[in-house]
Amino acid sequence: MDRALVARRAWPVKGRAVDQVAFGGGAGVKRILVGVDGSTESHVAANYAADLARATGARVILACAVFAPNPLGDPELVARTLVWEEEEHERGEYLVWQVAAAVAQRGIATEALVVGGPATGTLAQLARDCDADLVVVGHRERSALVRMFIGSLADRLVEICPKPVLVVCGSMAHRPVGICPKPLQVVR
Repeated sequence: MDRALVARRAWPVKGRAVDQVAFGGGAGVKRILVGVDGSTESHVAANYAADLARATGARVILACAVFAPNPLGDPELVARTLVWEEEEHERGEYLVWQVAAAVAQRGIATEALVVGGPATGTLAQLARDCDADLVVVGHRERSALVRMFIGSLADRLVEICPKPVLVVCGSMAHRPVGICPKPLQVVR
């Protein structure tokens, strides 16, 4: 990987901890893709991405993935699934535009997308298609046992995404972001 993203907790500024973020490899971040699902953690991730975008001059692409299984057989079940899928798409549009409005109020260029498909695969493909420089998602901070049984979108996205992924924990809700003025060198 020719680019690296390094985040570390820095010294307190006015009594608050600041996350210092440095982007290595000389290339600036121009597009940040954020997965939005309506959860508190996704709102925290969107705010964190907005702070990064403000500091780097990047554009934020907010994406909500809606998924409806493809039913087989009964025409009534097919009709119900189509109605459910349309309702989910409308809910996704409402969520993503609500977050986009909040981010845009901060003076950051945004795009909002609602795409169909399973969340993890859809976000990974969207990161490739949009040529995102960074993908940001929230994390619910579940225990390892719960993640083993239920799964974790963030864990899976880190495994399959072709772009760098920043996982933002819900506990980072009120920590500001600062950008290091000099890029880091990546040593292998």
